[in-house]
Amino acid sequence: MNIKVLEKVVNKKYSLPKLLKQLYPENSYEYGRPCFCPFHDNTNTPAAVIYDDVEGDNLWCYSEHKMYRATDVLNKLYKKDIYEIGQQQYEAMDDFEKMSFNTEIDYNKEFASEVLEKEDREVTFAKQRYKDSEISLSEYLGKTISSG
Repeated sequence: MNIKVLEKVVNKKYSLPKLLKQLYPENSYEYGRPCFCPFHDNTNTPAAVIYDDVEGDNLWCYSEHKMYRATDVLNKLYKKDIYEIGQQQYEAMDDFEKMSFNTEIDYNKEFASEVLEKEDREVTFAKQRYKDSEISLSEYLGKTISSG
């Protein structure tokens, strides 16, 4: 199984607040509330916040300007093998859950490629219009920057 797929499984299956509370019971880890970042020396002022989204939980560290996921917590703080955990989680899914998860991954891949193709067509079209002197350089750059 592809490691990227297994990472998605792990990120959707594990709760960051629960994982972090197990490691640091003295700290408060809740969705949408400031918390201490467990990935660096952060003891005076909370420097992070945990969000729940469709891809799974994420922790945004304001100090580092970095996003962390459940895979980061399990790998870096728990010292666990993400491939192994992902395999276990995937194998524990029923057929319906596996099918819906795989469909979601295929849909996201398809959607992303459609968006990229559309952006590529728009940039190509803008380039041709610029070459034909139908739009100015600033209009062309505006279209390429907004598409990229």
